[in-house]
Amino acid sequence: MSVRSLFPPLRALLGKSNAWLVDVGASLGIHPRWKIFDELLHVVGFEPNAEEFRKLPASPRHRWVQAAVAGRRGLRTLYLTRRFNNASLLRPNAAFLAELEWRDDFDVVAEEKLECVSLDEALTEIGVQPDFLKLDTQGSEFEILQGAERGLRSDVVFIEVETEFCQLYESQPLFADIDSHLRARGFYLHDMANHLFVKPRGMHGVGGPKGRLIQADCLYFKEPRELTTATDAKIAALIMSYAAYGFPEGAIHALDVIERTGRAVPESAALRRGLHGLRHISRWLDWLPGRDFLTRLAKRFHLDFRAVGHALWENELGNRLR
Repeated sequence: MSVRSLFPPLRALLGKSNAWLVDVGASLGIHPRWKIFDELLHVVGFEPNAEEFRKLPASPRHRWVQAAVAGRRGLRTLYLTRRFNNASLLRPNAAFLAELEWRDDFDVVAEEKLECVSLDEALTEIGVQPDFLKLDTQGSEFEILQGAERGLRSDVVFIEVETEFCQLYESQPLFADIDSHLRARGFYLHDMANHLFVKPRGMHGVGGPKGRLIQADCLYFKEPRELTTATDAKIAALIMSYAAYGFPEGAIHALDVIERTGRAVPESAALRRGLHGLRHISRWLDWLPGRDFLTRLAKRFHLDFRAVGHALWENELGNRLR
């Protein structure tokens, strides 16, 4: 089976409406993992940078808004950096960045004044109730979550958020702040990947491939027990988000938790069949003799074959299923 086997039961649960993916910091558009769900999905993306906004592809199901989202409405400064996707509402932390073996990607080349709006306000103005939320805004993710209180408590079932473990930007909240905030609102951390490691300045090529852990992308799902009274469409959105990132077992567990409360989920049997039919790419290698030995060998030497430079991106989010 393929992910498309889930479409009929998901459509039945969604009814005439599609699920909504809200992408804040939408430069480069949505990730390919969501494109397979295009016929079940509407996308609204916010991107303040005019040049990057013009590059976003037009589509009947994709709406792009050139606006800056922050914790609350008001005039803010956008710090434009030498590398476009490091631009932020927070000033780069020059003192800390000077300690890292980084190029000049964070150098501020211009400043713009922007009228900002909270996410709750922005979505209310365009009439969107979000199901999925993706945040990649270079340090302002925590304040955006604070300005999305209504959506977090009543609408959103899944969040992908970039988090930092050190202050790349001045006064930047870190992973612990975001994690605590989301857990208090019924979400749990399911995956963490795209780890970025950077070496101290002057240490290019010294030691192994890894340096100091700087940031990572995190996946948060709404706890299934929080959705026992949710609409069928919200449950469909939760199942879709697990499937998009390759976690069918998470979706099956969510159905188990919800149904143990006595809540009947329409199309449950069809959803379960489709989810059980999703296979990881490694299942095609079940025939390979000595596979476990080769796997351990590859894991052991994974970093040994990586070049030692100044930085390393490691791992990807989710699983690849077929």
